[in-house]
Amino acid sequence: MGKVYLLPSEELNEKLVLNLRGGQSGVWTASVIILSIGTWVGKVGPRPADGETAHLTSPRDRLETVRQVLSEVPLIDGHNDLPWNIRNFVHNQLAEFDFDKDLRQVAPWSKSAWSQTDLVRLRQGMVGGQFWAAYVPCESQHLNAVQLTLEQVDLIKRLIEKYSQHMQFAASSTEILDAHERGRIASLIGVEGGHSLGSSLAVLRTLYQLGVRYLTLTHTCNTPWAKSSSVEDEDEDVSEERERVKFSFALGGGLTAFGKAVVQEMNRLGMLIDLSHTARATMRDALRASKAPVIFSHSSAFAICNSSRNVPDDILKQLGESQGSTLDKQLREDPRINSRHKQLREKFFDEILTNIGNSYGKGGMYDPDEMRLGENIAVDFVEERAAVVVAVRNCG
Repeated sequence: MGKVYLLPSEELNEKLVLNLRGGQSGVWTASVIILSIGTWVGKVGPRPADGETAHLTSPRDRLETVRQVLSEVPLIDGHNDLPWNIRNFVHNQLAEFDFDKDLRQVAPWSKSAWSQTDLVRLRQGMVGGQFWAAYVPCESQHLNAVQLTLEQVDLIKRLIEKYSQHMQFAASSTEILDAHERGRIASLIGVEGGHSLGSSLAVLRTLYQLGVRYLTLTHTCNTPWAKSSSVEDEDEDVSEERERVKFSFALGGGLTAFGKAVVQEMNRLGMLIDLSHTARATMRDALRASKAPVIFSHSSAFAICNSSRNVPDDILKQLGESQGSTLDKQLREDPRINSRHKQLREKFFDEILTNIGNSYGKGGMYDPDEMRLGENIAVDFVEERAAVVVAVRNCG
């Protein structure tokens, strides 16, 4: 899942749910406020009488309040890998893909641990906006990554067009709000992995012109200009190509001079900088190089789960200071998680909120087959801290 935003009704004309301003006149900014029962009850919709919030103790009451909030303010999912599943399962042939059906009942989607999305569940979850990931694997780097990425962007646009009665393309905050008012799911595009650029700023600019609004600087591989979290602790025995890339970061940095130029060009264009999957050095370099807030589209707190994928506290603090956002990675419910591990879910909220305040949301990345106990904990229902139940439970 992705971001959860809450803005008081009277402020909707002044603050935008996802404020993407960019272009040559200035860099983008992002306005993010977590949906938290302690702070938002009564701020959206009719204001309750004194003491009325104390009655919101039952799941039914909470759920009704969440529905009221989400009818007024778009819930935006910051990361969804469905387009890659479409490529894997039906080779991007949308005539063979019935997105408006309950895919839990349709093979091969029903048999896949990596497929939890269809229009039925998006509607049930009251998702107001969706960032669709134009992802291609690291194996395509230096080969056909740019072509494959363009094909995935094309797929996303064709999917939106095919189901235009339910979905509406969006590339700005104004378009997100317009889609929400029309009762459609605002559909945005993010490219997951800097290898998709082919080390070309021209490709970056072209992707922006095609409607891409965030770029994840790395995936699970280094690029020639950015270090990935997955290779931070690799052995010294590396291939010649990786040795060349490693030499680029010999001084301990995460971004080369070209990598910083990528960040600066994204600022100029008005494209969100996504630091999920990046090495810590890359996170720090990007935070220093960027004139605009950054995001982590699907990462958790390293202090709770010490995976290199997650964000350490010092960077979370910098993120909060810069008004950036982290989107807590969600894992599908898995029987291997016992009750002791489930108790850690509140610690995620506490850790992130302690460090970055309200710049927090939900980031979608369901990987039950690779899940290690204690790494990322599934949230299965609304607690007092997080009113994300509808979307988390009903939408992959």
